Amino acid sequence: MPKKTPKTNKALRILGITAGVCVALLLLALLASWLSFRHLRKSWTSDQPRQFTPVEVDRSQTQKLGRIYSKARQAVELGRAETIEVAGQELNQLLAVVPEWKDLSKRLSLDVDGGLVVASTSLQLHDVPGMEGRYLNGDFTITASAQDGKIELAVTKVMVGDKPLPDFLLKKINEKDLGQLLMQNNSPWLRQLDSLTISDGKVTFKTRQGRQR
Repeated sequence: MPKKTPKTNKALRILGITAGVCVALLLLALLASWLSFRHLRKSWTSDQPRQFTPVEVDRSQTQKLGRIYSKARQAVELGRAETIEVAGQELNQLLAVVPEWKDLSKRLSLDVDGGLVVASTSLQLHDVPGMEGRYLNGDFTITASAQDGKIELAVTKVMVGDKPLPDFLLKKINEKDLGQLLMQNNSPWLRQLDSLTISDGKVTFKTRQGRQR
């Protein structure tokens, strides 16, 4: 059996030291990632979704909102072209008075800031590995518009408590086509939507002429 030369022994020692350093660095990187993930999970998510108390609406306002809703619903069901305008402060009122939306009013609060929508809600993270059963509870500032039935959505800011969501997480939210994801719900309200504009604290949408399937 050939003897190992001093040069061979030295090379093996260097190789062993290098391998040990690489393993140590890998373990440190894994530990840092694990600690970072735990911090991210604890700091930005919750195991409970947000709950809201539906706003109170007086009788005259309920009647007004009922007329707005009836006009919009008939336009959707009959395939009628209509223009519907809703003030920002009326969005939560609509959620509270429309029977099929009342449950939603406990999980969502809406506001309009100029040409932006601010949606306070809980984003389920059950599809995110390691985040099963967790929620991102925040105030989501959204740009929303539609033209010829194509919906454009983008989240421009998320506040979790008094902290803005880090940019890299905000980019993750916007990686997918949010408007297209919304359309996958196949809601008749979305199928009949022709255009949507938000400006001066008001939401204006137009419905399409003819039933869309």
